[in-house]
This record gives sequence, structure tokens and C-alpha cells, in this order.
Amino acid sequence: MYSNTYVEDRTETLANGVQLSFGCQTPSKMITDANEWGVAWNMVSATYVCAYPHLEPDIRAYRAHMQREFASVRKAFYSQVINYDKAVRARIAGVRTIHFSEFHLFSDLRNSHINDTGSCIDVASLTPSSASHTVVTKSSVPCNNWNVGRCTSTPGKCPRLHICNPCETPGHRSSKCPHVPSKPDTVTSPSIPPRK
Repeated sequence: MYSNTYVEDRTETLANGVQLSFGCQTPSKMITDANEWGVAWNMVSATYVCAYPHLEPDIRAYRAHMQREFASVRKAFYSQVINYDKAVRARIAGVRTIHFSEFHLFSDLRNSHINDTGSCIDVASLTPSSASHTVVTKSSVPCNNWNVGRCTSTPGKCPRLHICNPCETPGHRSSKCPHVPSKPDTVTSPSIPPRK
């Protein structure tokens, strides 16, 4: 339905016999995670803004939107977010009246590429293989309450894992994650010294 690649080779003839050829290309590097996407988007957005300065607010809004999309899924599903991005950009390129900041016009693409019931999702990757009969007794999802210091269960009794939400490793909560830039305290009380 939403192809991410060229499906056929084409040659267009312009004035004075100049020909342009288009065809399938293999990218030199595949984007596989949020960081790689951000680096590539910085380069693409600089080109967009150079050519169309009036689109800068839309370009910034789209970057923030995609960062939220990456933050809302586990790392194992980043490829679905990347495919969603490709489908959004293909729609924008094809319609030309849609702006990057009109997220409501992409809800069908989000549903089909990111939601586990979407039409572009490989169902086999979501269901356990029939060869594996392992019974999972504990959820593989981090405990949100533990990450904010409110879980009253011990790690053995809690149905979720007591691991950091962003990096999915044990030993620290999301507020102390070394992989997430710390936010400076915005309000400090004069009676309480700021944290070091």
C-alpha cells in the first residue's frame, strides 16, 4: 500500500535531449534507531529549510513529533516508527498540500505502521513462534511505578520488571538514567539546597 522504494526504472526526456534516469537504489546505510534518524533528519531538514524557509516551524514540529513516536515504543519496534516516517514523507511528497505539522492527517499511517493491529505490521514478529513453548511468568515491560518511585512491590512480587524505562537496564530509575540528558531544576526553594 505505502511503498518505501521505487518499484521500476524510469527515464524522462527533457528539453534538448537531456535524459534523467530513476531507478531502484540501495542505501549506503540503513537507519535503524532514533539517533540515526535524528542525524539524518538534521541533514534533510537543513535542506528543506534552505529551499523553503517558510517551512521551518513545520520541520521543527515534525522532528518533535517523531521524537515522541520513538519515545513511545520500545527499541525493538523502532523499525516500525522508521517505516511510519517513510510513509508520511511519501504522502507529503505525493500530495503537496499537506504540511509536516498536520499530524492528524497521518493518523491512518500511524495506525497501520506502529499499532500492533496495523495493516503494515508483520504479525509473525509479534506472536511467539510455535516452536517455543516457554511460559513467561513475568511481564517484559518496565514497571512505570518503580521508575517514579511509587511501586510498593518487591522485584520478585511485581508483575513488571524493575528496570529503567529508557535504557531497559537494571540498577537505576529513569530519572537517573545515564542515557537520558538530565533536565536542570527549574524551581528551587531557598530552604532546600539544589541537588548536586
